[in-house]
Amino acid sequence: MKTITKASGYQAIGVVGVLVTAGYMAMALRLPLGSWDQPGAALFPLMVAVVFGCASLATMWEGWSMDRQERVEVPTGDGLTRILGLLGALLGYYLLLPWLGQLIAGFGFCVALMRLLSDRSWLRVLLPAMAVSAVVYLVFIHFLKVPMPRGIVLGA
Repeated sequence: MKTITKASGYQAIGVVGVLVTAGYMAMALRLPLGSWDQPGAALFPLMVAVVFGCASLATMWEGWSMDRQERVEVPTGDGLTRILGLLGALLGYYLLLPWLGQLIAGFGFCVALMRLLSDRSWLRVLLPAMAVSAVVYLVFIHFLKVPMPRGIVLGA
């Protein structure tokens, strides 16, 4: 089992978080900001970006201030497979979202995530994944009015 210092792990996670925040914020700024009286679709994503960015900076700060001798084990085997699978599912969702749309890409991500994190068969994750993706679609598209790609099924 491989080990690394806990401090370097915190710093690496913080740096990745800051980079993800920068990309997320850049995408959020493409959405309309609106006005004080009627906030636009960018408001919630920008608030998330600020909170996530602050948490990432705090994680880096924690790494700089902790004991450099403390070590942690790096996941291997099934743990590493699940982490890499989750990262692959997130990347697939991000890349396929513009073409497939929120409903289909979100469903695919939910299926992959539920399959990775449970011992259920592929068939037993389909119905819960449909429910989660439908609820997310309704909340973000219809209630929060966040414009999301509609994809090939619902039309661009």
